[in-house]
Amino acid sequence: MVSDNASIFQSEEFHAYCSNHDIFQKFIAPGHPATNGLAERNVQTLKHRLKAVSNERMSMQMKVQNILLRYRATPLSCGKSPAELYLNRKLRIRMDAIFPYQPRHSKLESKPVRSLQVGERVQVRILSQWQFGEVKKKLGNRHYLVTLDSGRTIKRHINQLHSTMVKKKSVSFEPTQSFEIPRLNNTI
Repeated sequence: MVSDNASIFQSEEFHAYCSNHDIFQKFIAPGHPATNGLAERNVQTLKHRLKAVSNERMSMQMKVQNILLRYRATPLSCGKSPAELYLNRKLRIRMDAIFPYQPRHSKLESKPVRSLQVGERVQVRILSQWQFGEVKKKLGNRHYLVTLDSGRTIKRHINQLHSTMVKKKSVSFEPTQSFEIPRLNNTI
């Protein structure tokens, strides 16, 4: 389950529920809501469809069921519908009587995801600023755990990280040279 970092998803009760039902929780990187864009788009689609059928005379439950049936039967960019991907079979709807099913092969190639290595120096976007850090752990294909030069450890999406050749600065508080300050003799 992919979710944002809202307190409801971080609660002990919800963590217990997920572990009892073998649900793996994955949280999006803070400040990068596009990670959860698919869920947001599904909510927008449902709202739009409910608005379109608002004048029809049927219960809300029937409206939602009809919308979900059509959604699950609509092919995606890969050429298969969500029902086909989940159930390994095509749902039969009224449109199937008009247009016979002809399988198509998708020719779309996905771009490879940019990747960083553990230990690699990176620049990290925090709000509108960039700070230097080091990748400590890879969390899936697009999320990383990064330790900033300040010592703080944060989770970030690949879009919030840039590889850099800037080495970590070591700060020394010891003087490198000593100077003798001449003193004036103030004798009156």
